[in-house]
Amino acid sequence: MKTHKILTLSVLTMASCYSYGQKAVQNDKEQQKKALIQSNPQDYQKMGGTLKDPEFKTKAEKVAYDQKLKSANEPVREHSAFPADPTFPKYINTGNKSLDASNYMTAKDEWITKNQAKYDQMVTPEEAPLSKAERLKLDEQLKN
Repeated sequence: MKTHKILTLSVLTMASCYSYGQKAVQNDKEQQKKALIQSNPQDYQKMGGTLKDPEFKTKAEKVAYDQKLKSANEPVREHSAFPADPTFPKYINTGNKSLDASNYMTAKDEWITKNQAKYDQMVTPEEAPLSKAERLKLDEQLKN
């Protein structure tokens, strides 16, 4: 029983020392960050940082501010469904998903209308497997 108490006490002592060490490292990093920000405030603001937190009178002001920060720090991402054709429209992410999707679908529909042959080639490339109807037709031709 005495051994059990000593073992438990030593484990607790080690855990508290480890916890204290973690806090000390974290505090050092925070102090370094704070010193870097204070010595380069313009660079910090260019990166999207704020030197002091704004005060809001309403929740709507805070929501608008948060959305502005999120959109300012969110990179604009582009991706293409068919990267093989450079003229195919690209989906551009501006942060407004419904508007982005609508713009992409409109551009895609216009492109398909103007480039029907290219679109047909993309949808059913030459390497694509034959459909069931095409396979049956080919089998019939081979039998005859």
